[in-house]
This record gives sequence, C-alpha cells and structure tokens, in this order.
Amino acid sequence: MDGLFKLAKTLFGIDIEPADGLAPVWNKDVRFYCVKDSSGSPIAYFYFDPYSRPSEKREGAWMDEVVSRSRVMSRNGTTPRLPIAHMVCNQTPPFGDKPSLMTFREVETVFHEFGHALQHMLTKQDEGLVAGIRGIEWDAVELPSQFMENWCYHRDTLMSIANHYETGESLPEEVYLKLLAARTFRAGSLSLRQLRFASVDLELHTKYIPDGSESVFDVDQRVSRKTQVIPPLPEDRFLCDFTMGIF
Repeated sequence: MDGLFKLAKTLFGIDIEPADGLAPVWNKDVRFYCVKDSSGSPIAYFYFDPYSRPSEKREGAWMDEVVSRSRVMSRNGTTPRLPIAHMVCNQTPPFGDKPSLMTFREVETVFHEFGHALQHMLTKQDEGLVAGIRGIEWDAVELPSQFMENWCYHRDTLMSIANHYETGESLPEEVYLKLLAARTFRAGSLSLRQLRFASVDLELHTKYIPDGSESVFDVDQRVSRKTQVIPPLPEDRFLCDFTMGIF
C-alpha cells in the first residue's frame, strides 16, 4: 500500500496516513485512512478491508461510499462534510509468519478499486447528490479505476512495490516482460467476449419480440455464432447470469 500511496501523492499531490482508532471497524484486519491535501488538511477518509473471509464476504472486490461530500450535511454550516469511502477486496491473507503474498491480479484489483475511491474522495463538488461517484455517466464509471490499474504495468511503479518479502530482491526483468506479454495474450478473444455481451444486450432491448419466433436463448445463440470462435453449446444458459457488467 505504501507504493500505491506514493503514486497517489505523485499524481494528485495528496498524502494518505493511517487513522486507525479514529472510526470503528467491523474486523481486526480493516484499516482506516485519512487523505490530506498538500497543506496537510484532511479532505477525505476511507476504510480498506483487504483479506478474504469466505464465511462473511462475497467474492470479488468493490468500492462504495459511506458518505459523500456535502455542504448541506455540514455540522457547522460552512465546512462541507468530508467524503468517506470503503474498499473491500478478497486478497490472500497472511499465514503464520508470512505476510499477505498478493498475486499480480490482486495487486491490480487494489489499484482498480482505489481508482474508484479516489474519484469519490477527491471531489470538490459540495452538492452531495452529485458529488464523488454519484451522477457519473455509465460509460465513464470505470475510467478512474482503469486509469489507476494501468500503473501496475508501469515499470518504475511495479518495481517499487514488487520485492521479495524475505530478501528484498526486486522483480526480475524477465518476469516483468512476461507480465507485459501476458496482458495482451488472447486480447482478441476478450474483445469478442465483450462484443457478444454488447450485441446480445442491444438485440434484447431493441429488437426482441416477446412470444415471437425466437426465445432470448435463440437470440444469444444467433449473436454468438457471429462473435465467438467456438459457439456455445445448445443448452447454454449464460443469459440466466448475465448482468451486463462493464468490468
């Protein structure tokens, strides 16, 4: 996290400091942080719940608001209420004497969710209903998160955080180059997958006729024959779990 916070300072001129004890937490592993501007004044706070707890947490990772920046909700009527965010991940927890040895994907996920949190926390909008992550166009909600996760592939940034936990040795150059190569491996297949999602969504919302000659599954099969290298099986029921996620 130190490397991520240093990057945020370089990009946005902010300092992030631990504020544990300032607010109650729901688990001993949850951290609370204060975000300060260049003058040292607090501008936001956030919770970070990093580790997997299968009995308590659903899978995946997410960020959401606790409260938004708002002048209406100010305690003194002049200084706006500061925004508070929470980031929840499912990273590999520490085990025994070993710290949390995160996979690259887990690191990327933290950077991604932190991008969402930054959008919420760095807002200067005092109207709470449109401050931070509120009121963002749907086709732009992933912009700050993907902007931040791209820094995981920036050589200097990655080398500053990827060290052997025992020896301190930096990530070998050949491993870094493999990470770059893996990023675009089968990128075309991933693009086709997104084309399927978008095409099915548009078909169902603009052309589909209920009780017509095609079922929703027929539509999916027809679209998939154009967008997939290997068409889905006839009994495929992907649509039953299709939420049109944009990640």
